[in-house]
Amino acid sequence: MKILAVDDDESILEILRHVLGGTGYHEVETAQSAKHALETISDEQRFFDCFLIDIQMPAMDGIDLTGLIRQTPGYRHKPVLMLTAMEDKDYLDRAFAAGATDSITKPFDFLELRARLHEAQRLTHDKEHHDFWPSLDKAMAQPGADRAEDTTDEAGALIDYAEFENYLIALGRRKSCKAILIAFKIRHPGRDFPKHSPDNLAIMAPDVAISIQQALLGHLSSLSYRGDGTFVCVLEKPLNAFRDEIEDMINTRIASRPRQDRKSSVRVVAGDQVSLKTISPQNLFRLLGRAVDSVEQRHLSANEFVSISKRFLSRALLSDEQRRLDQKAYRSVLKETLPEVNDTLWHQRLAARKTRTG
Repeated sequence: MKILAVDDDESILEILRHVLGGTGYHEVETAQSAKHALETISDEQRFFDCFLIDIQMPAMDGIDLTGLIRQTPGYRHKPVLMLTAMEDKDYLDRAFAAGATDSITKPFDFLELRARLHEAQRLTHDKEHHDFWPSLDKAMAQPGADRAEDTTDEAGALIDYAEFENYLIALGRRKSCKAILIAFKIRHPGRDFPKHSPDNLAIMAPDVAISIQQALLGHLSSLSYRGDGTFVCVLEKPLNAFRDEIEDMINTRIASRPRQDRKSSVRVVAGDQVSLKTISPQNLFRLLGRAVDSVEQRHLSANEFVSISKRFLSRALLSDEQRRLDQKAYRSVLKETLPEVNDTLWHQRLAARKTRTG
């Protein structure tokens, strides 16, 4: 794998050249500034499979450099691993929003670095060579999605799910974390979300993502589409609102989106707010699973409510003849269930009871 390492510290670059280049699996080139890195990748004769970029550099930092690399043809999905000694969550949020694949804290363990490079390479291969369900990122790029008009840097970045998991792991390495994890799921009554066509997904999912970003503006750190109609978010801190209120805020936004006549029944349900105060790489997926499970249960309950409501509605519309047949069937079942009861005696007791209560 051909790697471009970018850091203003020559000693770090020398270590990376020695540790990674000496394995025989990687070829490492270096750049001591963002400007030097951009000049290097602009050379069409030199193509890189991966980037290791320091966040803090003079003139242009590694985050801005990452954003420019993502805009460069051929580098949309190439892994970018950020190297940083910073613990400030804001740097982490900005890095993943710019397109970082993973974050490695200085001083780093070289065995871990090699493992993370291998994992980043695998994720890139999956994105480039496998035919997955159309990604939300592509859907939001469709004409009419109005993505640029409706989102701001403060709205919370939309990032791929694999990078989202890496982002959570990086959060878990911090000494303290007040962040909250919460999931939302699209509910489209009468239909199973995964069966929607890509065209329907292109209509619904971008509007839901934008509506979540707008409704949670100022609270949202990052947002990712997990698949199966489920979005997972990290919030800066707990929302001082009930779950129904959160759902209403988002659904109001969805209802106000353009093309509403084509998806009027689309709504979201919200899961529980799961605290990341005790997050660690060991319990990360347990907490993530808890957030997703809670919205799945909420979604099932909502669908069951709709199902029950439909049954009551159809019951109310029964004709008198249908009701009479239902009552007859009920008495038949009751008689089979209580065979020891004598019909004559039973009716005598009912008549006596009516007389007493009358």
